[in-house]
Amino acid sequence: MLRLEELKDYSSIDYIYIIETIKKLSLMSSGIRNSRLSISNAQLTTDEVFKTKILPFIENIINNVQARFEQSTLNLLNCFMIFDMQNMNNNKDYGDEEIRTIQQHYSSDFDESIMYEWKTFRTYLLTQRQGGKLMTQREVCMKLVQDGMLKDIYPQLSLAAEIFLIAPISTATVERDFSTMNRILTKLRNRLTTKHVDQLMRISMESANTLNEEMKDEIINY
Repeated sequence: MLRLEELKDYSSIDYIYIIETIKKLSLMSSGIRNSRLSISNAQLTTDEVFKTKILPFIENIINNVQARFEQSTLNLLNCFMIFDMQNMNNNKDYGDEEIRTIQQHYSSDFDESIMYEWKTFRTYLLTQRQGGKLMTQREVCMKLVQDGMLKDIYPQLSLAAEIFLIAPISTATVERDFSTMNRILTKLRNRLTTKHVDQLMRISMESANTLNEEMKDEIINY
């Protein structure tokens, strides 16, 4: 959801390539439908398409995601908004409450040092912003994870950034895994052991077509 929010910060120019691709795809559709889409798209400028189609679409996705999560979960995810440089201000306490919430929620992973790291990192971000270098929260988190020097200086903040980057926005992956299990563990194969089912699922989910025999053996013997 936080990543979807970032999409609204882009200008309409960023979506020109997407819109052009959609137009090309529409030309491949049936004749009547194709002509209607072509006329409709031709009448809309890029800005109009962005405002009337893309933004409402993103808003609907965000609303649907919000409906799937409990409010407490959303409040936790919103704490990571402090990494968005556009939201930053010169308040000396900016982000402290959010960092404290993250620390309390992941108490086994973070200690008091995350607050000291944040105070230093906040100064770094403000300096970057004053220099005219704005980054989205995703870009800031990616930098914390990928930049070896920053990762060494801010180990706990880097871990928090990793948590943000891997936060799922749906349960689709888990649901696919259950579907895989149901395909493997049928009524005619109900005597498979748990270990064997696990091995077969690993092969299935890791795309068996792309695995050679040696890799399959490694998975089975894992």
